[in-house]
Amino acid sequence: MTETLDEKLTHASGNGADSSGAPAEEMGMAELLAQEESAGGAAAQNGSFIVVRVVSFNKDGALVDTGSKAEALIPKLEYGDEAPFAVGDSVQVLRDTSSRVEGYLTVSWKAARDRTSWREVQELHKNKTPISVKVKALIKGGLMVECLNGLQGFMPASQVDVRMSRNLDKWKGQSLTAYIMEFDVRKNNLVLSRKLWVSEENAKKKTETMQQIKVGEVRKGVVTGITAFGAFVDIGGIEGLLHIGELEWARTKKVADVLKVGQ
Repeated sequence: MTETLDEKLTHASGNGADSSGAPAEEMGMAELLAQEESAGGAAAQNGSFIVVRVVSFNKDGALVDTGSKAEALIPKLEYGDEAPFAVGDSVQVLRDTSSRVEGYLTVSWKAARDRTSWREVQELHKNKTPISVKVKALIKGGLMVECLNGLQGFMPASQVDVRMSRNLDKWKGQSLTAYIMEFDVRKNNLVLSRKLWVSEENAKKKTETMQQIKVGEVRKGVVTGITAFGAFVDIGGIEGLLHIGELEWARTKKVADVLKVGQ
């Protein structure tokens, strides 16, 4: 009995002064932060999402307006030499009340992006929805892929195609569609399978082909495998055997001299 996709996935502030009357501009970062935290609210909670506006850049990163009395910093280490946002842009970040750089409270654009991406991963996995990924590198045992705003995942070699792909070089740089097999946010672990998606698509094609195919008609196919006695050809989700005796009018000694996988 053919496994269903479900079974396969199962397996596999206001006046500018503090309480003592000191003007806000004379207060240090610690005093400002303490005042904000004592006021409560989501924006003052460590690890909470807030939307900020980029006001400028310096050597350490992007300075952003958090809507409070002090600017915060998105560290440059989070985005590299080319920022994915510009002055005036609104950006979602995570608050980090425990970290400071050059006197600035820091906020994390990357952490906010990753947390949002993991939430989307959870929904895609729950709903058995395929995801688009791009192969970034070949690593031991499979492929390292990138998806959902830079989130990285692993695709085992056994899950790249319906047949075991022994040469993974050809997949590098390609965009693939895959299902999420498993994930663990705390371990930053995401495992994907293109094989499951291809198998499902082939099943759909097979059903369509079986409803349309007729004896005697001419169809184009793709060579999927070669043996000593012929070649297997996919004609739309269905593999048929093209016997060595049917390749040419003249006698064929070796199938590989006439056909190649992928042709």
